Amino acid sequence: MGWKGPSRVPTPPCRGQGHLPPAQLSSSPASNTSRERALCLTPNLLRLSPPRSSPLPAQVSSAALHNRSAAALRERRDGQTDGRDGQVAGRCAPSNSTGCDGMGCSCPGGRAAPGMLLVLLLQRCLQLLLLPIHALACLGLWDSFYKRLFPHVMAKVAPVYNHKVYKQKQELFSSLRRFAGPLGQLRLLEIGTGTGTNFQFYPAGCRLTCTDPNPNFRMFILKNLLQNQHLQLERLVVASGEDLHQVADGSMDVVVCTLVLCSVSSIRRVLEEVLRVLRQGGAFYFLEHVAADHCSWTYFWQQVCDPFWKYFGDGCCLSRETQEELEKTNFSELNLRHFHVPPCWIPTSPHIIGYAVK
Repeated sequence: MGWKGPSRVPTPPCRGQGHLPPAQLSSSPASNTSRERALCLTPNLLRLSPPRSSPLPAQVSSAALHNRSAAALRERRDGQTDGRDGQVAGRCAPSNSTGCDGMGCSCPGGRAAPGMLLVLLLQRCLQLLLLPIHALACLGLWDSFYKRLFPHVMAKVAPVYNHKVYKQKQELFSSLRRFAGPLGQLRLLEIGTGTGTNFQFYPAGCRLTCTDPNPNFRMFILKNLLQNQHLQLERLVVASGEDLHQVADGSMDVVVCTLVLCSVSSIRRVLEEVLRVLRQGGAFYFLEHVAADHCSWTYFWQQVCDPFWKYFGDGCCLSRETQEELEKTNFSELNLRHFHVPPCWIPTSPHIIGYAVK
């Protein structure tokens, strides 16, 4: 599948730490387990495949290979030792109690970092500033109010965001037609449709099923459909991504999910539903903001803002490790890349984009 998207923006390494650049991942003298299945990184696309020197046995499935390769990557990233005097070969190896990048973050193998105290202090300051909203949430009044307000907020914010990622979305969705059914029709399910800002990227004649747990989005979806009459709306369902029982098994060619997995209660359950409703050979398209590198200032601010971001993002979590959940899911093929949405200093800047095949 020759999808090409935006170039991967590398994350700056930790200062003075044992950080391995992407080019060295497949050749690093780490553990024996890491050598068995190398993770091959190309400049444009992250693909999981065996090294040339170790041909894949016929009895090993691509899904098993994917799981082993993903496990090897997580071992490196999460701080497995590489046998050289106990150095950490993950994201960062703390050389002192202040952690990495001079900000005192907690790194694998490190002691309790002063940076965590700073995170807690700043969280308390935000809690004081947002005390009225916190009180309304505790009383159960905020959610009902904000669910009515949120669609109007998104109607203003979504076009601005769409303008920033227009090129990435256009390149991603340009391959949708490849997954059309035998009759040439494309049955597409969008989870968390919101205001329908993705409609303009779907091919003509697409048979569309929209789902969203918030019924207040309905008027915005219908309004957007009037502006995109090349689409055929089949169903508009009020449902969460964790429970799509109204959609039949294997009835969809493509499932689309953009900026939704950050706010669901269980990513695993959503992906299980995706696999259930997709036909064999169907594809899951995604675009999500994710947790930043754990040794970056962006991740520091994600930790500070995370407890309160949900009040304004309808349950949105800033530090979701969505890529790990995708790697654990039993897709036969996973294609993704990392990129940043400007400005790069905001907590929602780190993104992943791509598609997975059932």
